[in-house]
Amino acid sequence: MWVRHLLDHEGLHTAVLVKSDCAHDVVPCLLHACRSPSGQRHYPDTAVGRVRLIQQLYAAGLPSRVVREVLPCVDSGEAQAPPALLDRLTTERVRIDQRINDLLAARDRLDDMIAGASDPESDCSHVR
Repeated sequence: MWVRHLLDHEGLHTAVLVKSDCAHDVVPCLLHACRSPSGQRHYPDTAVGRVRLIQQLYAAGLPSRVVREVLPCVDSGEAQAPPALLDRLTTERVRIDQRINDLLAARDRLDDMIAGASDPESDCSHVR
């Protein structure tokens, strides 16, 4: 399977390169690509899952340096992460939980505004 083509087709390869200013630091961690005689890179099938993981970590707001630390643990399958990495991941999880709560609160406010705007009798005073 020519994964790079698949990644480009799904927009994943571009998203990884564009998502982070430091993507050039992370992309070499993706996988070891083989080159064809014409110089094109060929990635193994596992590249799709790895790129999706990196995208999820970026979407969650993890910086490139943390992504670089996480990937070797994922690769090795080690159940134990170094204590410093575990602390960082725990901190990131707390931050993500707070962001989720903030987004849910924003969605609830939008629901109120939509409901109020849909009601011709409403003066929208409950939205303030």
